[in-house]
This record gives sequence, structure tokens and C-alpha cells, in this order.
Amino acid sequence: MSKFLLGEINEDGKIIVNRDNLHRLLEMATIGEFSPTKSDGTEYKIYVCHEPQRNPTFHLEHENKGDSDYFLAIVQIEDFMVLKFEKGKAVRLSHKVFNAMITFFKSNDEDQINEQTYWQTLIIEWNKANKDKKFPKDYPMPKVEHFTYGNKVKF
Repeated sequence: MSKFLLGEINEDGKIIVNRDNLHRLLEMATIGEFSPTKSDGTEYKIYVCHEPQRNPTFHLEHENKGDSDYFLAIVQIEDFMVLKFEKGKAVRLSHKVFNAMITFFKSNDEDQINEQTYWQTLIIEWNKANKDKKFPKDYPMPKVEHFTYGNKVKF
């Protein structure tokens, strides 16, 4: 079998699509990575994609794919509501992860010269990827204390 980014070609010449890699191809812009604690080494990655439904969201991915706790959550930008978990075990996100994400968003983006925050980078990258639903550059981060889930119930 020959392996490619999109999948594999079997002996019959048919392409077997690797869904994990297909998901990677759809990724548009990585905002950054963070860890809730420096000692545990667990990494979370935030990125934005082109969204055909124009529902402003970002993706929060647990970086350790081999872990049983691996997940990919889709989170609304406007209110941090978790719309769904695409992969892995459907778990509630902990306060530790939420607080680390807020701290990450408030910190300065290390890749930017003009000292913009990661939150500002998220808004800019969303606007680049989604021309039909744009935010003002100074769009404020939601003032919420917890993630909410599709039914608006806080954990």
C-alpha cells in the first residue's frame, strides 16, 4: 500500500481516505498552543477554519492524540459555547483548561511585532478565513466564567 497525506492507495488502486489527515487539510490558521500547567506537558492547540455556515468558531484540540482523553471541540467565538466534540471521548472541559485558555488569549502573541494578544490574532485570522462574517478588529473577548455547552448549561 502506498501512503499519502490524504490516505492510502490499496492493491486495487482504490484510495482509502485517512479522516485525520483530511481534517488537517481543512485547517486554516493556527492561533497557538498552551498548557494548563507547565509540569503536566499536556498541550492544547487553537485554530480557525473556513466555516461554510459562517458560524464564528474556533477549534480547541487536545494535542496528545495517543491519549484516551484526546478530543477536538468546536467553540463559538461570541460566547465560548462548545457546540460539539468532533473526536475522542466527549468530556467536559475542566476549569483548569478554561482558565489556561483565557490566560493564553490575554497574553501577547509571540509571533507578532506589534504586541497584539492571541485573542486579537484569533479575530484577525477568523476575518481572513471568513469574508462573509467579520468581527471588528477590537472585538472584545466574552466575559464568561465557564464554557457552556449546546444547551447553554454551564458545567
